[in-house]
Amino acid sequence: MQEYKDPQKALQAYNGGPKAVGKYPESIRYSKEVLASAGMYELAKGEE
Repeated sequence: MQEYKDPQKALQAYNGGPKAVGKYPESIRYSKEVLASAGMYELAKGEE
């Protein structure tokens, strides 16, 4: 799994469509605003 230190890049990956979202199966539960938060993004990523 690719890691994104920059929340904006994480958000771009989330916005990339089903292929990108498939890398973060748990993150689909979170809104884009929440994913943009570095702290919550780390939690979302950690749930995989």
